[in-house]
Amino acid sequence: MEGCASQIGGFGCTPHSRHRLRPGSIPLLPSLPHGVEVSLREAADRKLLFVLNTTAETKEVELPSSTDLLTGKAQSGMTVLSGYEVLVLEQSIQGDARKTWRG
Repeated sequence: MEGCASQIGGFGCTPHSRHRLRPGSIPLLPSLPHGVEVSLREAADRKLLFVLNTTAETKEVELPSSTDLLTGKAQSGMTVLSGYEVLVLEQSIQGDARKTWRG
């Protein structure tokens, strides 16, 4: 299976490090808080978005409509991540669904 990966954010990410993105780069999630790491894995039929809170503090992130593979619950909109919480989100690719997560 052929695919690709993208990663934005990370541990120790500062406002200055965000300027190191390539010109024209689009974040995978809007307004990513400090200490939250996001990684995208993409195949022909689906996308997986890994969201990791690398801090002990709770963080709020805005999520696209998707399914959390760890809990089976639907996710969408503003979500609170507990300290060190991880989400593995799946989105099937159908029609324009490729545009939901930027990669």
